[in-house]
Amino acid sequence: MNSKNIQKMNSKNIPSRNAAPAKACAVAVAQFALAGLSHGSAVEKANLANLCGRDHLGRELVSFEEAGPERGRQVGLFYYLWHGQHGTQGPYDISKMEREDPDVMDKPDSPLWPDPAHAPLLHWGEPLFGYYRSTDPWVLRRHVQMFIDAGIDVLYFDTTNGYHYRDTTERLFPILQELHDRGFRAPKFCYYMAPARRGCGTSNVLDVWDNYYSKGRYSDLYFKWDGKPVLIAHPDRPYRQEILDFFTWRRPTWCCPDEPDTWYWAGMPAPNVARDASGRPEMLALTVGSPHIALDAPKDSGWTPGATAGSGEGHWGAPIQGRSWHDGRRDTRPDATHYGFFFQDQIDWALDAKRDDVPLAFVCQWNEWLVPFLTRKTNTLYNLRHWINLQDEYNEEFSRDIEPMKGGYRDAYYFQLMNFVRRFKGLPPPARARTFAEARGADDARWEAVSPVYEEITGDSQPRNHPGYDACGTYVNDTVVNEFAALRVAVGADGVVRFLAETSQPVRLADEKSMNLFVRIASRKPDAMGYTHRFTPRSSAFDSQGNRFVYAIPASALGVDAAKAFSLEFKWSDNRQADDPMDFYVHGDAAPRGRLNWRFDFAPDGGSASVNQK
Repeated sequence: MNSKNIQKMNSKNIPSRNAAPAKACAVAVAQFALAGLSHGSAVEKANLANLCGRDHLGRELVSFEEAGPERGRQVGLFYYLWHGQHGTQGPYDISKMEREDPDVMDKPDSPLWPDPAHAPLLHWGEPLFGYYRSTDPWVLRRHVQMFIDAGIDVLYFDTTNGYHYRDTTERLFPILQELHDRGFRAPKFCYYMAPARRGCGTSNVLDVWDNYYSKGRYSDLYFKWDGKPVLIAHPDRPYRQEILDFFTWRRPTWCCPDEPDTWYWAGMPAPNVARDASGRPEMLALTVGSPHIALDAPKDSGWTPGATAGSGEGHWGAPIQGRSWHDGRRDTRPDATHYGFFFQDQIDWALDAKRDDVPLAFVCQWNEWLVPFLTRKTNTLYNLRHWINLQDEYNEEFSRDIEPMKGGYRDAYYFQLMNFVRRFKGLPPPARARTFAEARGADDARWEAVSPVYEEITGDSQPRNHPGYDACGTYVNDTVVNEFAALRVAVGADGVVRFLAETSQPVRLADEKSMNLFVRIASRKPDAMGYTHRFTPRSSAFDSQGNRFVYAIPASALGVDAAKAFSLEFKWSDNRQADDPMDFYVHGDAAPRGRLNWRFDFAPDGGSASVNQK
């Protein structure tokens, strides 16, 4: 990506090398009219285009106007099921070791290192939800919610190492099925088996066939291609004919497919388009960072395809390219890792008009986190030049996960992923309100006709109580008090804007953190949390009846004129534990989740929702 392109994308994606982080932009506003909804008519539902927000760098989610209409494309995400499945020792976090001793990589006898014979895997960093095991249903449900919010269509399970992790899928599939049955666009799934050099995953194919496909279990969730469930595995093995006939087979390779009907997962040395036997384009793959992070590899080894003489940026000069690699070198500015330069280069390639005919994009990856602990004492695969080799993951710079982390890049890669999905797939037109709504108190029956309704995914009120890695003990989180089910906003002819929250159970008010409403108006400077107004039961008048709770706020107090079109962003929160937007992912309940907000556009009498904020 050249410097001209970097400058062009400043406001939405990444800064130039000399630019400051992009500032938050005004709320994008719909410029088109939708049919009005009168009382008694079907209520319009908010959709992905009504979700908005920005990461800690100020990068905004693109709007419908920027993304364009839906184009029938799909996005898949590489997903790992292996946390805690190969031992639960530790956690041993390489990033924390290096913070404690910057020279620890050159000290094989440091007490910070575990015994490699008893610690087969290390963590490169700490996920936002802690050092979790993949069998933790609390974590799995939040992952699925985040995928739905992002518009992810399919999860590709990494089973390339010869395991299919049934303990995890037996907990994940019921969550996916439940949300599918409730009408949410839960991702489908498929398995990505081992390539030829790893034995081709024959036993894995038979295992998933016997456990799921042959029995039709979770058939609603099968990712299909050419009318059949996809299996990314080698078909030229002695499988029964019924197995061969059941699937659309695509051969796996890690990069650069040079044969038809072959799908890959890593966009290195440069992304390219995978095609079927007829030459029809099928998919392309992107990766967050260099797919092969081999610290022990010499500069001239060619271990990382595409590595050049100037790419010896890893420890000991390994020829690897991290998250902040672009323009032929690594960006060394503080926090450069947060911007996802490497990922953005791949995104720009995928969004080029030359690839408008590619129907599927595969993004690597969500949540690997773990790295095999290979040393001269335990290694049987490589002739190591140094005492240790960290394969595929190392630290924040030399890793490729998107899942939010504690500290570090936070949720910046999640927002970068969402923006790619929106630009690649397009968006449905956002729902908006174009008539006054006279619903008043919490028990007013007229709320049922107020449009749009912002539906929330319920079910995450179940407490977390699941072991993590050994030293973490059991993760416990029972902070959900009021779980949000649906939200509405009514603009009255009296100049009052009323915000309704419906909860899954009767509302309980405990303290100032209960039933908080956050609002963001584009014309006013936001606080450190990203909002211009905050309303609590102690600071504002409210009405609460059963499972309904209403704030009535004069439009003038919000800085808008209710007689004219306006837009705002809003979020409900209950029982957060910290004044940090990242806490919205973890504690209590938030609607919507994390750093996302709902956008409300009001355009009375068919006018455009142009902002009139004061």
